[in-house]
Amino acid sequence: MPRRKQNVRLGRQLEFTVKKVFYLGYFSDIDKEKNRRGFPSADTKMQYVMDAMTKEGYDVEVLSFCGNDKRDCVWKKDDGYESTAGNVRVRFFSSYRSRFRILRIWGRQLAWMDAKRYIRQHVCQPDCSVLIYHSPVFYKVTKLLRKHGKSFIYEAEEIYSDVTGNQKARKKELAQLKQAAGYMFSTAMLSRLVNTQHKPEIIVNGTYQTEPDRQVRLFDGGSEAPRTIHCVYAGTLDVNKGGGLFAASAAACLSESYHIHILGFGSPEKVAAFQKSIAPIQQTAKARLTYDGVLQGEAYVRFLQSCDIGLSTQNPDAAFNDTSFPSKILSYMANGLRVVSVRIPVIEQSAIGGWMDYYDRPEPQAIANAIVSAARHEAYDSRKVLEKLDAAFRRDLHKIFP
Repeated sequence: MPRRKQNVRLGRQLEFTVKKVFYLGYFSDIDKEKNRRGFPSADTKMQYVMDAMTKEGYDVEVLSFCGNDKRDCVWKKDDGYESTAGNVRVRFFSSYRSRFRILRIWGRQLAWMDAKRYIRQHVCQPDCSVLIYHSPVFYKVTKLLRKHGKSFIYEAEEIYSDVTGNQKARKKELAQLKQAAGYMFSTAMLSRLVNTQHKPEIIVNGTYQTEPDRQVRLFDGGSEAPRTIHCVYAGTLDVNKGGGLFAASAAACLSESYHIHILGFGSPEKVAAFQKSIAPIQQTAKARLTYDGVLQGEAYVRFLQSCDIGLSTQNPDAAFNDTSFPSKILSYMANGLRVVSVRIPVIEQSAIGGWMDYYDRPEPQAIANAIVSAARHEAYDSRKVLEKLDAAFRRDLHKIFP
């Protein structure tokens, strides 16, 4: 049976009993030797949510469905185990690996049997709550929960089928989302699409955690050097999505006082294609344009904090813009940067919409104008903005986890 915590006192009069919360998702293990890896964006968001819940007194246990994806053997079982992430227990289920596809499929079935036993024994209990990081692969999990009369909360970051454009999958995905008893949405637009029955919900655009100022400027040339405005784009380099290319294109319309940095990820082929695409701009632009590779952890934070403006330059016509929030915006703000963004409703109508410098069309001159505007505006403390949103989010948790 799930462990119950003692009563927690809030203020002088209100007192409640905290129920255990099981948090299901694809959460990575920091021990890389285990090779239980999910997605960096999901790890960041889940870590933020679990930290916020523990600060509010909730007893959280994460159930991670990350398997070992190595294909270095004919057949091998990796036993399930427990780990910790901060003050939170994380359970990883058994995983099976093989170089043969048919055995990998069979291994996933065996891993699901292990997870199903644990869910039946521990999660399908009356004195606990369930939060699920939405993914189509959890359909069989929600089916099991509903079979046992167990309600659950969905944390919905986006409609995945909007990326693929598969309308049949989209209909199924929306129907699945509507089965939840409550929601944690990334955008208000997603709420309006899914929560037509007005179930309990909260909106959290992303991670409101802030990074302390490292007091570092990697690019300063000294007190005698002319002041350069450093702008950074951090995200995908996929030329089909356009984000990195849009940011790079603005360099052609900026003066020598600006430096556009690109921090991007992708396959070696995509990186090579991107570098080839920006070479003509690098050769002719007055502003500097550099591809600075992929950075993580402390190196990434120090790089961001050495810049002045973060660029959220995505295609405004992409279908997923209506239901997903660009997490890079909050990463920029968490590190004290001003932000230039394409003007789309999901951003403009959000809690941080009033703090952006916008451009309307993905054209080099329009993006450059927004960058110049951001550079001229009086600086604001973006960390303070996020701190207020963080406090509001933690208060709102009690709306869906009473």
